[in-house]
Amino acid sequence: MTSPIESRVMAPSAPNLDTLPVELIRRIASKAEFMDTVALMQTCLTLRDACSDWTVFQKHECLQCLTREAGM
Repeated sequence: MTSPIESRVMAPSAPNLDTLPVELIRRIASKAEFMDTVALMQTCLTLRDACSDWTVFQKHECLQCLTREAGM
């Protein structure tokens, strides 16, 4: 019989968010609140790069105001 510690060590690793396809990461991030998405971007380079796309932030009013002011 294995102990609980051994079973956790021997268990296959759970999939990580940063191993998902970029399109799926962007869709997930676009559904989150603005600050939650910013926090997600600060966790690792893969997620930062995936979320550094205008489609992730297009629903947020603060980005819409910035793009209007910049004439985009």
